[in-house]
Amino acid sequence: MAGGNPQRNGQSTLPGPELGSAFTLLEDYWVFDDIEADVFSGITRHVVDDDGNIYFASLDTIYALGSDGSARWTRNVLDDEFDAGYYMDTNCAPVIYDEKFLVFASGAEDILCMDFDGNLKWKTSLEGDGTQLIAAEGRIYATAGFSIHSLDNAGNQLWETDLGNWISWDILPAISPDGNLLLSMDENGFVALDTSGNELWRYLPASPAAELASNIMYAGEMWIIPDANGWTALSEAGELLWQLEDETAAAGVRSAPVVDPAGQLYFLMSAEIGEHRNLVACNRDGQIQWSKDNLQGSNSKGQDLMVDARGRIYAMYLRGVTVYSSSGDKLGAFQYLDLDWPQQFWTLSITPQNKLIVGARSAGIVGMR
Repeated sequence: MAGGNPQRNGQSTLPGPELGSAFTLLEDYWVFDDIEADVFSGITRHVVDDDGNIYFASLDTIYALGSDGSARWTRNVLDDEFDAGYYMDTNCAPVIYDEKFLVFASGAEDILCMDFDGNLKWKTSLEGDGTQLIAAEGRIYATAGFSIHSLDNAGNQLWETDLGNWISWDILPAISPDGNLLLSMDENGFVALDTSGNELWRYLPASPAAELASNIMYAGEMWIIPDANGWTALSEAGELLWQLEDETAAAGVRSAPVVDPAGQLYFLMSAEIGEHRNLVACNRDGQIQWSKDNLQGSNSKGQDLMVDARGRIYAMYLRGVTVYSSSGDKLGAFQYLDLDWPQQFWTLSITPQNKLIVGARSAGIVGMR
């Protein structure tokens, strides 16, 4: 299953596509762009189920595609059946939970749960603006305003914790394997909660991030968080371990880091805002091991990273994906030459058929055949 990884560590459990050569022009791929989306609202990140079906939403519609890009169904959330009351929150990544249900959030703080056939199972309304979702161990966690809510698999509230500050609309939360949550409150720092909603600790960076689209990552015995100057590693108890400066930090959209199965960390960043971003590998102590130029043409700013089960790193750029080994060797690249979309790709996944799926914020979805 792809998308909705509660640790936000960028790891796929799948081996990924075979690489036939160092550079592959993808001539045989499908495109789904029959979407009413614009550069301001766009579409959500997509998630993929165990059969390779793909799900995402635009402002007023939830889409289901087959693994070959064919349309399976659409649901207009403003129809009487869903009665969401407002448009979808496209900043909120949808989640899959219990391996059979989809959960989306509307801008009116309605949490919508449906099965893989698009049938509404339940709807829960929360109070507060700006929703983020995460699901783990049979629970759904939803933020709204100052509060985070824990819901059971029927949409019933188990608990609510008021944090006293706005929870970030843009920085996705993460959860550790033992169930502890870490959330961003933008300029008010970060807060960790246990599985019952009890506060464990807070951390306020010297230069907190504000209005930054990225996410928190649990990287095994440490948390990686964004701040205004780059990236910070915290212990599970919230103690500062190390910091990594990234001069693209103020660019508004920050590529989320990933960690490979051996524990090495990877970041997309560069020395100048607006320039293409290098792929940087760091060890567990935050020491840079290598840096590779990911330039594949003009305007090559990457928006997403992923690691497959073989430990290969996928770095996105404007018109494709470059694949690297853990030592920084370039293994291959996939390029989509004839796409003329207004915005670069921003989310990446692998289907159970070991095909790459990429999504563009304001345009649509592309997949390998």
